[in-house]
Amino acid sequence: MLHLIGVLLIVGSPIHKTFKDTILQHQGTADSIKRVDLPTVEIIKKTYQPAQDLNRLSQRIAFEHSGRPIARQLEAMPGVTVLSSGGQLAKPVVNGLHSQRVLILQDGVRLEGQAWGSDHAPEIDPFQEGDWVLLQAASSLRHGPEALGGVLDQQVSPLLQHGHWDVHASAVGMMNSGLMGAHLRLQGPLDRNARWQIRWQGSGQRSGNYRIPGTYMANTGHRENSNTLELQYNNRRWMVQQSLRIYQLRQGLYPGAHVENTNDLQNALNSPLPLWPGSWGYQLDRPLQEVLHKQYNLRIQRGHHHGGLSSLRYGYQDNLRQEWDSRSFLPLPEMALALGTHHASYTYTKTIRNWRWEQAIGIMFQQNLNEPSNARQFIRNYQSLNPWAYTLITWDSRSWGEQEWAIRYDEVHFNSYYRPPGTGIDDAVTRDTRDFRRWSAAWTWQWTIPTTALRLRLNAGSGWRPPSANELYANGLHQGMAALEQGNPRLVPEQTQLINLGLEWKYKSLEFQSQAGLRAIRDYIFLEPQSMPATTVNGVYPQFAFVGRDANLRHWNNSLRQNLGNGWKISLSTAWIRGRDIEHQNWLVWMPSDRWSIGLHHLPPSSNTSSRRVSRWNTLQAGLEFQQVARQNRVPVDSTGQQILDYAPTPIGYSLLRFYIGGRLMGEHLHWIVSMENALNTRYRDYLNRLRYFADEPGRNLCFRIQYHLHRH
Repeated sequence: MLHLIGVLLIVGSPIHKTFKDTILQHQGTADSIKRVDLPTVEIIKKTYQPAQDLNRLSQRIAFEHSGRPIARQLEAMPGVTVLSSGGQLAKPVVNGLHSQRVLILQDGVRLEGQAWGSDHAPEIDPFQEGDWVLLQAASSLRHGPEALGGVLDQQVSPLLQHGHWDVHASAVGMMNSGLMGAHLRLQGPLDRNARWQIRWQGSGQRSGNYRIPGTYMANTGHRENSNTLELQYNNRRWMVQQSLRIYQLRQGLYPGAHVENTNDLQNALNSPLPLWPGSWGYQLDRPLQEVLHKQYNLRIQRGHHHGGLSSLRYGYQDNLRQEWDSRSFLPLPEMALALGTHHASYTYTKTIRNWRWEQAIGIMFQQNLNEPSNARQFIRNYQSLNPWAYTLITWDSRSWGEQEWAIRYDEVHFNSYYRPPGTGIDDAVTRDTRDFRRWSAAWTWQWTIPTTALRLRLNAGSGWRPPSANELYANGLHQGMAALEQGNPRLVPEQTQLINLGLEWKYKSLEFQSQAGLRAIRDYIFLEPQSMPATTVNGVYPQFAFVGRDANLRHWNNSLRQNLGNGWKISLSTAWIRGRDIEHQNWLVWMPSDRWSIGLHHLPPSSNTSSRRVSRWNTLQAGLEFQQVARQNRVPVDSTGQQILDYAPTPIGYSLLRFYIGGRLMGEHLHWIVSMENALNTRYRDYLNRLRYFADEPGRNLCFRIQYHLHRH
């Protein structure tokens, strides 16, 4: 009766509307027509637009930032900041949480490369089309217990059911680093009935050393390319989708962070300019990092006569990470990790009037291996097996709004094995086996107050997260961070309780959103700076260790948009986060600074507007944005109020100015935009950039972007 046969799915990806329509058309008999009513169709449609879409980064806005790392593009969402170590190595931070606490999905598939630590960026094509949505409701639990920290879902554009081929191309150029990138997408039918659809897209970009005010940063260029092939078959009740993605990144790392002795380290920390000389160029030298990501996904969906929907999904990811140290001349990388992950799941969804029921079971198997060429072993070899089950019940009432109840059970069987340095092949292997079992639960209520434009969202939940392999066993140099990290085998799973309250008000030309949240985490795991740097044969590095403490996190995000008429709009956003170490009665490290931004934008009218009423000026897109980031004063301090547990004082606050202008040509088939980032060439350092110990953030950057669509869909 549960229709639970098989194994992992994510229903977050939309099912194509045409597939739904063909299901209804196929039910042509009188009996089948009686079994399908309009409320059922509407409820299924609602799953495509989850109620938890509080934050959305549209494809149009993403185009204005295309070519930048995905984490940088997501900064346009309130409450989303970036943890980085310079260059392309940046990952999103959602209300103070990052890495395994924030799941990143691409077309409903979670990326697994975050298990290697905080200097590993998401393996996503920066040109990939589709809206980004921050999911924070009960239904997010379908993606994993860690999803209570938030799910960043890139909802890739569905394959369109039309009978002709479509071409889309784009290009980007940035003056600061000499970045050049291009993207091409081809899509069309393979047969006369358009049941078979295919889409290929590929992109590539390269950049050189980026410039900060006063000089260039040595060895900070990168090479990046991505290819995706998708194939879809749609035949009335059945839809089968397959995709293959290959992503590669080769990133240079700033060599000035690798110093010989403590005096050099102190000089580098105190210098206003980087001590390592830099100049313009595209050459990549040691130290550097290379990432190769391969992903295959298969999804099979079937609509039933009684209105239910079955979905079976299998996915495999292969991640390879290699690092070349600065003080070695061997041709092989000093560190090479291979991470393979299998996902499988089965999901059944059923709608009866205003009730919706979703159940799923799945399993994940993951294995991490150190390649034989490794001169150092940063993370142990390990295997992880995670069977799980999930249930969601949704009730939609005109009087009481929509409610979601979700519950999930996970078992994690973790086994690591390690051979200490100096031991032979016949010596015993050190093994560590751990088993974790926990329940997660969440509830979401959304209600529009009658006769008002006010909508309330309440989300509460309890979840957990087992410690990851790098948190348990990291031991050695982290090249991307230019730091020594030490794992902690005594760590236990995090347990979290949260409550979020959201408010949305839309009245005439005014839109306002506000969200406040409180999160209590027992045994919160974070990387704590140590009092003294570490001295190794490779040099002297800042030293960090993983610890687990009870903590509280609070956040408050606001967004306001007001139409001024004639295409003009003003926007305002604020973000506020507080993190406390309850055990030590002190502030937590690595919490984002308070920030606010204001912008004035002019948007062209929609394509439905009569061309006779649109002037040449009204076809232009233009805007001005100002952002203010405060100094992070809420850091661990001693009894006298002096900052402790950091190698340099927190950087001062800063202000950034950005402006852009663009437009559409050739009947809106061609879209262009020119922007200026950090227009005032402000000299600043961001608290969440680990490279702030040694250098400033990039200076003024003039960007050019162009996009062409053969057909407008």
